[in-house]
Amino acid sequence: MSKRHWKSAIWKAPILSKGSGIAVEGTRRVPKGSHELHTPAGIAPEEVARTLAVACGHWGSGAEYRFVGRFPLKSQSKRAGRSDPSCPRLRSYWHFSGCGYQKAACSCAEPWLLAECPLPRHPLRKGSLNQGAYSLFLFFRDICGGDFVTWIDGRLRAADPGMGSPDREARMRASLIEPLRNVFGISDKLWSMMLADLLLGGDPDRERWVTTGASQIAIDSLVHNFLYRTGVLRRMRAEHAYGAQCYGKAGCAEIIGGLARRVDAREFNPDFPSYFPRFVQHAVWRFCAQDVLNVCNGNQIDDRQRCANWCCPAFEDCDRIQLHGREPGR
Repeated sequence: MSKRHWKSAIWKAPILSKGSGIAVEGTRRVPKGSHELHTPAGIAPEEVARTLAVACGHWGSGAEYRFVGRFPLKSQSKRAGRSDPSCPRLRSYWHFSGCGYQKAACSCAEPWLLAECPLPRHPLRKGSLNQGAYSLFLFFRDICGGDFVTWIDGRLRAADPGMGSPDREARMRASLIEPLRNVFGISDKLWSMMLADLLLGGDPDRERWVTTGASQIAIDSLVHNFLYRTGVLRRMRAEHAYGAQCYGKAGCAEIIGGLARRVDAREFNPDFPSYFPRFVQHAVWRFCAQDVLNVCNGNQIDDRQRCANWCCPAFEDCDRIQLHGREPGR
């Protein structure tokens, strides 16, 4: 078409079980409850909207982010390749490192360009969310070539040592987590949670996806403190504070993976893979979480002394180690 059509792009944060998509429409009226924002130069509006929905934590909430006509839709990709953004740090994923935007201080690494920069214009709760949204988008565009699914397929294929290899799951998992952990503001725990949902539910015919998704382990303070209170970390000589070490050598994730080797998840559901660390980790989390079984957590246990909950099904086998004063957090 010779005539350019300037339109609005809407990203409705999807519910994973029901699929997702980008709706493009030409209306100018912004409905109540949506957010009208400006797109950064050279970046397709629906891509920023999608990234922003994830960064805001509105995935599955139905929240709308509307970006009003800055780009003719037919030429978005060409403009993205040759545009000159207002800030040099927006040129690529690699240039973006060290952006340093702080919402409260209204500052960044290039303060003389802040007035023209599109990044601060998004009304997020704090500056790190703005950075995270742009970092994630640039990763998708520059590292994944705009195709996250194909990128995942390629990474898993290259890392796969073959069926029967004892470290197959770990190698394929690391092939995704290691580059993704460099996206600003997104922790290993969040990536593990998101990738588990995507890989397990995305395509059951992709064997590598299912195998890798089943091995994704998200360690939060509930799971870590369970392993500490019960004495599992002490017995494994792996005591450590909650944090990055949970994903390190002899950390919580590695221990959960080892425990999962002793559990055939098919006994609980014949459709499950036999080795299912994510299932074991989620079972521990449910046992502790206040909104689920609500057994092993700081609300039920006075961590200034050993647990005295004799009704706990694990009471007889638990070491009931006092948590308070030994490490921060609950």
